[in-house]
Amino acid sequence: MKKTPELVTDTQTYNSWVREQWIQMWVENSGRTYQDVEERFQEKDVDLNTIAHEGREEPCLVLGSGPSLEDAIPYLKNWKHSIQCSTSQLAVLQKLGVEPTYCWLIDADPQMTYLVENYDSKNSKTILLTHVNIQREALRAWKGEVRFFKMYDPGDIFFTKYLQMMYQKVNREKDWGVRTFIMNAGCVVNTMMVTAPLLGFAPIFLCGFDLGFPGGQYRFREPKLDGGWEDPVPIPEGRLLRVAHNGVKTDDVSIFYKYGFLTLHGMTGPKWVVSCSRGILDEIPCAPAAEVIERQGQGYEWAKRTDKEAYKVSQAYLKKRGIYLLRTGRYQSVTSPQYHNLWNKIRFWISWLRYRNDLNWEENAKKAGIKYGKMLKRWEDRIIRRGKRFGYGKKPEEEQGLRLAWRQMGEAPRERFKKAMDQMRLGYKHRKMAKQEKQSAKIQVT
Repeated sequence: MKKTPELVTDTQTYNSWVREQWIQMWVENSGRTYQDVEERFQEKDVDLNTIAHEGREEPCLVLGSGPSLEDAIPYLKNWKHSIQCSTSQLAVLQKLGVEPTYCWLIDADPQMTYLVENYDSKNSKTILLTHVNIQREALRAWKGEVRFFKMYDPGDIFFTKYLQMMYQKVNREKDWGVRTFIMNAGCVVNTMMVTAPLLGFAPIFLCGFDLGFPGGQYRFREPKLDGGWEDPVPIPEGRLLRVAHNGVKTDDVSIFYKYGFLTLHGMTGPKWVVSCSRGILDEIPCAPAAEVIERQGQGYEWAKRTDKEAYKVSQAYLKKRGIYLLRTGRYQSVTSPQYHNLWNKIRFWISWLRYRNDLNWEENAKKAGIKYGKMLKRWEDRIIRRGKRFGYGKKPEEEQGLRLAWRQMGEAPRERFKKAMDQMRLGYKHRKMAKQEKQSAKIQVT
């Protein structure tokens, strides 16, 4: 049996491990950084969502730290549109005289603070985009504009509940606070990619996002001022290397980031994405960085995918590795039986919500082309027939009232039917007893 390449055996364990390693630092930083965030909110609203982007669709370069970033570095000065980067690329961009539009700071490792400290942010128009769990030292070192968001980890109550309460209203007088949530996407490039539509960017060109080590090189080399390149950075010892489907060396962490990228691309992330890298991500359209910059990102309409196309490409890759994407669209095609059952339940409750307050539901469903929900109608007709035997719903207005009462019950149809029958039997019994008592009272009077 042929072994599936790029297979991470237990992604959930990796998720849990990352959370355990970082949660203490994130919690501590959220408290230590609060005063600095509060001071910035005194001047103006600095939530990420305040960045003006309405109606804009601008090409954008998204920079990673992979070896193939070297393909773009000689041409970056010629790029006339926006650039997004992380703090890892600030030094080389400053050396080139290139000013990025946005710089993302995701890594809360205090050892990486020097990347911010060494950058001349005071004389730069670059806006720092970061979360409220970042180290205080890095935030104080950045002298330029900042926009904040909150990380969202659905598996941790600190992010879903307590962080929300801490930063929802930082400036209570003006009702300002950090209200933008961004789900943890694995790595900074995934975050930049998925938030690009929020900032008004399309298409998106990924440079240096290799998710592997093409040529056996760990990351990009910086250019020397007198020409040439610095010495290549070797792959750190101890890395458990794998060989990707295209022969490029990679590791489990990089593959995990690829899972995250394709999940976002196939579900809610942007569909107009082009790779300018030489790594393991060839499931999306590719183009050379030099060509993209020369054409200023124009003429790549062929690379724009529909939601259906992006879903099918991502699902084709992920399902071979035990990951299934569930969409609620007409092109739903999940092979796993458990997801078929889940989809049937979702479809049932959609139909239930549609018809519970609509007496003409069956007619309206036909007009809308809904082919499911007949089971609900059968159960309803059954309870109406049974009800008439017990004296309920004989008149048209009584039947309508009985139908609406049936629909407002919260149980599933079978349990609801049993409950309604018990109530009607009890009511019938009480009416029968009351009738017998009334007749006996008449006999006594006579």
